[in-house]
Amino acid sequence: MAKKHKKDRFRQAVPSTRPEEPFFRGRRLALLCAAFALVCAGYFFLKKVDPAGTNIHAVVAPALLLAGYLLVPAALTLPAPPAPREKPAENDSRSVS
Repeated sequence: MAKKHKKDRFRQAVPSTRPEEPFFRGRRLALLCAAFALVCAGYFFLKKVDPAGTNIHAVVAPALLLAGYLLVPAALTLPAPPAPREKPAENDSRSVS
């Protein structure tokens, strides 16, 4: 019969090389805020559309909603910014006389 106890070879935690950074920061956060604002504005204008759909709000509201909903996946798939490089320490032995 086979053994019933399996070894946990892959259970050890691997230490991270850099500290954990928040996912939503920088350009991602700005795009998500813009998407949220566009969607809110789209629903605001959608509320003002007349039943016949002949006013300008009937054109603007769907455009704003679509733009806002398309910005969300664009913001989520942006590549992460590169990690900041540390400046090398200045060496005094290289001074020019």
